[in-house]
Amino acid sequence: MFSHSDLKKTRVYQDAVLEGRQEGLQIGEQRGLQIGEQRGLVKGQSAMLLRQLTRKFGKISPRIKSQIPKLSVAQLEDLAEAIFDLQSSADLSAWIKKHLAR
Repeated sequence: MFSHSDLKKTRVYQDAVLEGRQEGLQIGEQRGLQIGEQRGLVKGQSAMLLRQLTRKFGKISPRIKSQIPKLSVAQLEDLAEAIFDLQSSADLSAWIKKHLAR
């Protein structure tokens, strides 16, 4: 009868452990890439919106600058469309306040 420690010494067991580790690393790598892509997308969209907002309204307050990256990808896309309807930095502040509260 095999004990647990005897089983660990078998080639089949060692191959299964190695295969499991490799699959786990691949899954972790894929998840890491997805997270990195998402963060990169938010960072890029935030930077673009800040440039557009600065061009439209002039200097943007540090508070607004810090809130833009907190928006989700969908919210950043909505803001990119809403920028055409916003008339002042006060409108921008109200838009951000409304959408961050969701």
